[in-house]
Amino acid sequence: MTKQTVSLILLCLLHFIALRGNMASPILQGTQSSTSFTNQHAVITKETLSIKISSDFTEATYDIRYQVTALKDGLQIPIVFLAEDYKDGFEITVDGESVLAQQLPPQFGMTSSDIEDFQHNFEKNDNQVVVQWTERSGSVYNLSDLKYFQTNLSKGKHTIRIRYTATASIELSEWVRKYSFNYALAPAKHWKRFDTLEVRLDTRAFDQPITTNLGPPVQGDINQQLNWKFDSIPVNTVNITYQPEINTFAKVLIEITPMGIAVAIGILAMLAHVMLMRRKKRTKLRKRTFLIIGSILVPFLFLFVFVLAFGWIDYVIGPEASGRHGYTFFIFILYPLVALLYGLVVSWWSLDSN
Repeated sequence: MTKQTVSLILLCLLHFIALRGNMASPILQGTQSSTSFTNQHAVITKETLSIKISSDFTEATYDIRYQVTALKDGLQIPIVFLAEDYKDGFEITVDGESVLAQQLPPQFGMTSSDIEDFQHNFEKNDNQVVVQWTERSGSVYNLSDLKYFQTNLSKGKHTIRIRYTATASIELSEWVRKYSFNYALAPAKHWKRFDTLEVRLDTRAFDQPITTNLGPPVQGDINQQLNWKFDSIPVNTVNITYQPEINTFAKVLIEITPMGIAVAIGILAMLAHVMLMRRKKRTKLRKRTFLIIGSILVPFLFLFVFVLAFGWIDYVIGPEASGRHGYTFFIFILYPLVALLYGLVVSWWSLDSN
């Protein structure tokens, strides 16, 4: 085996280490919510979604108003909707009168006359509903996961208002935390017709840059009150995102990566090791002793620095660091192989060159 072959193997090994994956892509889920599923006897003609962001972007007040036309008189369930893990209470009014939000009982099933009107929205076999968050991903919910209310509606137009406080989801799969509020519009695809959607976003309490997936607003600027108006569903899920800005030094370290830091320190340690071995007064036995000791210590230092570098970068980023990097200490499983390859390379480049 030549020096070039051993060097190539070592480089491939380092590349493999650099590409090691996290054990998971962690997301701390905040409030999961969506627009309503409507029954066959109620037509939603307009939805107004108002979102007010808190001063630290951890909470948002959702105020959703539906203009509904009831096609028949009587006690009925006009809409069913998703709202999970919201904060504090839940407020629903119909034409200004408060009604009680309830969890949809499992015994309703698809055979209940109250829910039969919603069959065109649900998976009939499993009593489940799919909320499509993106074009390629969605979540399946049991009927008992959904909320509803029952009210006596007269035939004609009514205003339904739903109000609650949502908590932000936090994505920890990158170096810096990413906060977001998500509201699924996809159930509107099942409405009898889609006339008008207005989205109003109030960010005046929050003084940092945010992004949305709704395109340019028809009125207002970021960090003000923004307004959008649509006559078709613009996206499956309204997404409002904030990722804190970090300092330049942290950005540089992220670009270097923990592997880059470990390689740099490893190279310095290797050069020091080779210089100690090549001192002229060293006997062959002493050189081999230094070779063995260095082949134990330098690879250990390299792997140890690699593991520590994640914490160093997190420290420089500050409190907004995600702190989630998988089980990096598992890299020490490779220690025997790294030490062996390192010893072979250093012995050929130092002892055999004399």
